[in-house]
Amino acid sequence: MVEYIIDGCNVIKSIATDRKTNDFECRKSDFIARLQAYRAGKQVGITVVFDSRYPSVECSGRVKVVHARDADRRIAAEAGKRKSPLSLTVVSNDRALLREIKDMGAKSMSVEEFDAFLTRSLARETEEKTPREKPSAEGMSREQVRRWKKELGL
Repeated sequence: MVEYIIDGCNVIKSIATDRKTNDFECRKSDFIARLQAYRAGKQVGITVVFDSRYPSVECSGRVKVVHARDADRRIAAEAGKRKSPLSLTVVSNDRALLREIKDMGAKSMSVEEFDAFLTRSLARETEEKTPREKPSAEGMSREQVRRWKKELGL
């Protein structure tokens, strides 16, 4: 199974949002909702780690949300626990953390790369779920052709 460990504060501070607010909690909720939408129906593990004064672990849908005093240390510790680091990707822009992750044998991805990946994946899933209109087997009637020609001034 593919796993992602995401530096949550790094993402929230680095990517644009559709909301016209800079409220951190709103942006955090939006990001977690996007992750839940991506995660639906997939064999993918997602853990998001946020810096916080009050450590906790919760599940938001199928996304694990961790609040840690030092998110980078927690991410490195989580990555170090993995038996198969090749299936792990850490998302962050923190260079020191990414060097440490690569030394463990795990993959890394910048926040911008992950945001682009997530946006493409969600768009593709939305497109696949949108029913497409099938053209009529008969085509347009003579009356429809006449009306369109009149409409277009032909």
